Amino acid sequence: MPNVTLIVELWHIVNLNFYSMKAFKQVWCVIIFSLFLSACAKPLISNLQKGSYQYLTTTDDVLKVSVSVLPLPKPVEEQVKPKLFLDLRDSLPHIYMKILSSKVAEPDKLIGYLTKPLAEEAKSTPKKKETDFTFYKVKFSFSNLKKYYNDIKYMHPNTRLEYLTTSLNIPDKSAISFYNIDKLENEFDEIDLGTLSRDQTVSLNAKIAGELGAGSSSTSVSGNKNVNTANDQTVSKQNVYDGKGNVIGTMDNSAISGGNKESTSTNTTTSDAKGKGTGEVGYLNTQSIKEAIAVKLKRLRTGFHFSPGKLIIAQRGRPLGDISDNIYISTTLKVSNPTNVFSLNVYDFQALFNSSNEPSKASEITFSSRTVSFVPCDKAEDITLTTDFEGAIRAVQSDKKNPGVNALEYDDKVIFYKFGNTKGDNVVFDKNLYCKNAYKIIAKDKNGNNLVLKIAVPVPEELDIFIDDKPELLLQWIIEQLVSPVASNLATNKYKMYFENIVNKSRIYLVNNTLTATDINILKELTDIKMEKRVQ
Repeated sequence: MPNVTLIVELWHIVNLNFYSMKAFKQVWCVIIFSLFLSACAKPLISNLQKGSYQYLTTTDDVLKVSVSVLPLPKPVEEQVKPKLFLDLRDSLPHIYMKILSSKVAEPDKLIGYLTKPLAEEAKSTPKKKETDFTFYKVKFSFSNLKKYYNDIKYMHPNTRLEYLTTSLNIPDKSAISFYNIDKLENEFDEIDLGTLSRDQTVSLNAKIAGELGAGSSSTSVSGNKNVNTANDQTVSKQNVYDGKGNVIGTMDNSAISGGNKESTSTNTTTSDAKGKGTGEVGYLNTQSIKEAIAVKLKRLRTGFHFSPGKLIIAQRGRPLGDISDNIYISTTLKVSNPTNVFSLNVYDFQALFNSSNEPSKASEITFSSRTVSFVPCDKAEDITLTTDFEGAIRAVQSDKKNPGVNALEYDDKVIFYKFGNTKGDNVVFDKNLYCKNAYKIIAKDKNGNNLVLKIAVPVPEELDIFIDDKPELLLQWIIEQLVSPVASNLATNKYKMYFENIVNKSRIYLVNNTLTATDINILKELTDIKMEKRVQ
């Protein structure tokens, strides 16, 4: 039905220009055009809301889902480049060169000064060593292999996966569990929960967009120009609020007239919508998004859910397109069983050897200690994760006698084939990816008694070294010092180091304030010096 307001306006035009046949013809053209538009049907992208479709269950081999473990790439540290005189702004490099050339006569020295950094590089503070090794980051790859070619009923070009839910399960009695999802990536979406970084359209806890983005922005500008107006008007900007008091845009209405009796009116409406969430997709203002852009045909294509023992990836096909074939999930796993975790105070030695690879004196050695939590490899085991998946296929009934329309989304013979829970391939999580070891140094005296190396700073304790701190270096230092021990090389008042008899607790000092000739002779009698795994 034609717009009533439009007809009334046209009737006013007829009254003002009744004697103008040209205007009268224009009016009738507009009326006919309006009636034509009113009679036209609205374009549809799908007929499923009104048309008929079938819902069936299939047991055909149409899909295979596999999950594998990938190594995480190591982050590349950016090197700070020294700032030279050429990096100065404006004409400062020219002035610098002019002043320097007047003070330095030799060209080689001048070139040396020009290539010298303007300031000394700041000494970087050493990073604190990691102490908790019960968290492990891994990347899982979810791959979907579509096997529609196994049956002719799936061979229509519009066949695609409409829903797919894939689960990755950790056994109930396993030592590890899912702790967090750090990042999800595919060709459509990117979710970065570790750094909360988002793409340019959405400010969510996840980089989840609709078809083009879950965030939106819309700007509308309109105006008119009137003559014979002598009134001056000015209206300031006003904010537009929703029902909850959130600002969704601004309204700028202004009217200005001058001596030429001409006025202009401009109306600019801007509406921006962003989303935010923590673990779930949450919109700051759903209503403003609907007002800014029509999103009813846009879908959030990838979702996830995780619990300590299960990670679920849920996907849905988008209009005119299939779901993602490959998804990469970076997750953090944690050893949640306390019986598998070992806490131990370990030492890290530095400067054991000088620039000539000769063993340093005991007084020149530096070391630090820290308490680490880790899973010993003798208490770890390979973990098998199981996978399963289910979903639905959107297919088209292709009948040669009655083919139908079957044009993109506007298919008049759509069939949904549901496939139930199906087991996928298992994923084996190697224990060497999350287990660690610590080592102690042992030896034997001339009587064959077992000795263990201890340190006193000043409280004595067993000297344990974590695998990441290279315990073999300390072992090599001890062996080379005992080839021909010298009392001055092993004397220091900073700490004490000695081999203790496991049975009677007698001591053979390796490092002490002073060492006598008798101490040196006893050290020469030590045999079978080696590393041994520290057990809980």
